[in-house]
Amino acid sequence: MRDHNLQAMLTKAKTAHQAGDLAGAAEIYDAILAILPDQLDALRRASAVATQAGRLDAAAVLCRRALVLAPASIGVALRLGLLLNHGNHVTAAANAFERVMTIEPDHYAASHNAQVARLRASHAAAAAFDWKAAIAHATRAIRTAPARHIPWRELGLIAQQAEYLDLARSALTRAAILELSDPETLNRLGYVAFGSHNIDRAERYFRFGAI
Repeated sequence: MRDHNLQAMLTKAKTAHQAGDLAGAAEIYDAILAILPDQLDALRRASAVATQAGRLDAAAVLCRRALVLAPASIGVALRLGLLLNHGNHVTAAANAFERVMTIEPDHYAASHNAQVARLRASHAAAAAFDWKAAIAHATRAIRTAPARHIPWRELGLIAQQAEYLDLARSALTRAAILELSDPETLNRLGYVAFGSHNIDRAERYFRFGAI
C-alpha cells in the first residue's frame, strides 16, 4: 500500500469514527491491518473504535499488538489496563498499569488503578484461601503507593484472616500512622491485640476507634 493511499484510508476511517460510524471505521482499519498488520496508527485507532463499540476483548488484543511495536506508549498501556480491569482480568490489568509506572513513575491514574487492581486480586485470592497470593498482591499494592494507608490496612486485614498476627500488627500499625482517624484500622488493631491476649491495648484501640 502506497503512503498516500494509507493516509487517505486513515483519514476516511477517522472521519467515520468521528461521525459515530463505528462499523465503517472498523472495516477500514481491518482492511489496512490485513495488508499492514504492524501499522501502529491503525492498531491504536482500531483499539479505540473496538473499545467504543464494546468489543473489549478485540480492543485488548489490538492494544497488545500496538505495545509490541511501541512498548513505551503510556496511552495504549493504560487503555489495556482499563480493558482488562473491566473484564475482571485483575492481575493482568495490574501488570499493565504497573507497566505505565515503569515509564512514568508519578502517573496518578496508573498508580491508583494498579493499587485497586492489586487489591481486587488480593481479595479474590483471600476468598479462595490462597493466603500467599493474597499477601503478595496486597504487598504489590503497597509498592504502587506506599504513603496511602488503604493498602497497608488491607494487607493487615488479610494477614489477620490468615492468622499471621505479627504481619497484621505491623501492617495495621503502619496504616494507623498514615491515617490515624480510620476507625476500621484501629478496631482491627484492637482485634489483633485481643488475639494476642493484650486486653488493655485492645480496649484502648477499640475506644479510639469508636471516637
